[in-house]
Amino acid sequence: MNTILSEKEYQKYIIEYLVSQNGYIERNGKQYNRLYAMDTELLMKFLLDTQPDEMEALRKIYKDKLEDTIIGCINMETTKPKGSLIDMC
Repeated sequence: MNTILSEKEYQKYIIEYLVSQNGYIERNGKQYNRLYAMDTELLMKFLLDTQPDEMEALRKIYKDKLEDTIIGCINMETTKPKGSLIDMC
């Protein structure tokens, strides 16, 4: 017997699969920064985990403004005409 899932059930299935099989992290929508269209907390965790030396060097320069500086720079580059995250790499 085939079971037809509702839209909500299908969404839940996809989320559970991505989390369990692909290492995705399910986050609450309130953690998403709509102004910058990103999860700034997760971004900073990623940068600190993957580039600790570079982040420490930047922290010495920007001190308590580090997060704001990084997010502002990303936002500025991605919102300029023909800007994108790919161009930043």
